[in-house]
Amino acid sequence: MHWSTWRRRRQHQARTSIVTPGVKLSGESPAEHARPETPRAAITAGASHVVVGRTVTRAADPAAAFRRVRAGLMG
Repeated sequence: MHWSTWRRRRQHQARTSIVTPGVKLSGESPAEHARPETPRAAITAGASHVVVGRTVTRAADPAAAFRRVRAGLMG
């Protein structure tokens, strides 16, 4: 759990959207991303939205990468 996300969610409760940029899929290098956690971990930590740009746009198969992100968020 990323402490800053958790802290912000606790401070603002559900009144605010918390967007966590730069999350990655499991198996990707954390050096490529701002946050070394997965989209699911970001949501669990309190994020209301995640930004998964390069994980999808730089993938050899962007549609498959997007499906992996979506599947990871669904549990």
